[in-house]
Amino acid sequence: MQNALATEIDLAKTTILSTHRNTQVIVETPLKPNYELSHTVAISTGKLTAKGKIQILAHTLSVSEGRGNTTTITLALFRSKGSASETPTYVPSRPSDAIIIPTSPVVLGSHYGVTDASYNGHIGNKNNPRVIGQLKRTAVTEEFRVDTPAIPDAYRKLRQLPVSADFEVFVPNDDLDINL
Repeated sequence: MQNALATEIDLAKTTILSTHRNTQVIVETPLKPNYELSHTVAISTGKLTAKGKIQILAHTLSVSEGRGNTTTITLALFRSKGSASETPTYVPSRPSDAIIIPTSPVVLGSHYGVTDASYNGHIGNKNNPRVIGQLKRTAVTEEFRVDTPAIPDAYRKLRQLPVSADFEVFVPNDDLDINL
């Protein structure tokens, strides 16, 4: 359970970071077939310097004269207003669960020659019915009965235990310099 919660927290952090990667720089270069979406690329021209993760990668292969094979790279850059510090993430502790599970034993006995609705256990006949005092055991239907106490709804229904935690996520600023 702890690993599942830690994964959910990490996914939330990744989602927050991905929503802040909304500044794009698009550049066209001679064909770069070795680039992949997982790469981070730095670009430097006379007017622009940028470094960010490749978001879109398009290769254009041209057979017409005068136009070469090119790669169009779209970089996604982190940009945030102001600055913040990041707090470490952790899995919050489990909230208190006040339900006490009842533990009452079920007694299983052996009952021969007589039956009663309240009996639990083996109900049956001995091989040789005999007389004990004034009671003669009679043949009864053999059965094995287990009657457990009812389980209250509070123990059977799905319960949600609320838990919350707050974290600060630092959004870095990727390199972006524009000289006009």
